[in-house]
Amino acid sequence: MRIIFTILFCALIPGLFLSWMNAIGHAYNNGDVYIPFVIGFGVYLMLIGIQNRNFQHNFKWFQTFSHELTHVIFSILTFNKIYGFNATSHSGGYVSYQGKSNMLITLSPYCVPIFTLFLLLISALVKVQHESFLVAAIGFTYLFHLHTFMVQTKTYQPDLRAYGLIPSYSFIVFFNLLFSGFILLSITDGLWGFKTFLLDTYEHIYSYLEPLSSKFAE
Repeated sequence: MRIIFTILFCALIPGLFLSWMNAIGHAYNNGDVYIPFVIGFGVYLMLIGIQNRNFQHNFKWFQTFSHELTHVIFSILTFNKIYGFNATSHSGGYVSYQGKSNMLITLSPYCVPIFTLFLLLISALVKVQHESFLVAAIGFTYLFHLHTFMVQTKTYQPDLRAYGLIPSYSFIVFFNLLFSGFILLSITDGLWGFKTFLLDTYEHIYSYLEPLSSKFAE
């Protein structure tokens, strides 16, 4: 099954990448709207530059906490029973649950920006998605996700080795591109940005897979 998923992700990633590039272009062409988003990035960069030892200790703990919290969320969403949760600043953390594991539970911390998605959901519910403070918070939390992803995504990670490095990385790249494109478009389109991004992705994927399918059909 993991081989099938790997082939599927690898086939779809080029289309996602092209749509992601379009989302980057959209952000560039609407630069004024994205200024608070960039400011959120800048605030985060200043924050991680703080050299206080206690702050760095707590910051590393929070990165681990967010990682394990993501495991918990997707364990619950796939109907598993949580038994234990632990996060440390120096020796990682763990989540123990009763039920069946899957790639979504295991790999979601590396590709799902849970705090950013939560803000997008809240902004849609209260209809304030264009407020500058919220756009800045989205930028801040998304860079937190990217930073944590870069720090924690190592080839020796047991999470990545559980399904093999190639299937794991194809899964992670696929969903990072998916959420990145959606988040960029959501700044102007709200939750409808997800639909926009998916439709654009479908058009790109169809454009390069349809000729291949026609050749195989001959």
